[in-house]
Amino acid sequence: MPQAQAIIGPLSSSLVLDNLGAVAGRTLISPAAVSPKLSGVLARTVPAEPLAGAMLATLAQRRGALRLVVVGPRDQRALLDAAMDRAGDLRLAAVAVSYSKRQSAANIATRIVRTSADAMVLASGADTTAILRELIRRGMPARVFLAPIAAAGVQPRDLRRGTLDGAQTIGLDVRVPRSLASR
Repeated sequence: MPQAQAIIGPLSSSLVLDNLGAVAGRTLISPAAVSPKLSGVLARTVPAEPLAGAMLATLAQRRGALRLVVVGPRDQRALLDAAMDRAGDLRLAAVAVSYSKRQSAANIATRIVRTSADAMVLASGADTTAILRELIRRGMPARVFLAPIAAAGVQPRDLRRGTLDGAQTIGLDVRVPRSLASR
């Protein structure tokens, strides 16, 4: 039986890292793996965390942000740090709100609102919708920029229509590498 030339998936960085031996010698494409540890290992369809953080801070500045809050779980540290570094380069006032998985969405939203930011970069995952629902109650920053993992974590049926009007996210202009196209 012929071996697969390319594998699509898995959907998380940790699963990719756990299965590197199984995909050796084949092209791996992951629609959601964002860890910077995977650079050069796979073809991405979303940017690596550091690139996403820098891109989102730049996008916020270009859309008129003056005070940026960068929000995400501690395991998204690479994205948070890159967004904060880029915000500094752009002379944006910026505050990071990192949280543990044990913190409630209400607590996270309260911390976000206390920053008085006019823009927010949100880098969360499964907790994205819960955080957004709490921000609706407490006051959402005027501009919302979602990291790809946060955009994928939104459950539209759980949010009021119009909640994310104007929100933006980023992606990559995906081109198939020549080595893969020839297969």
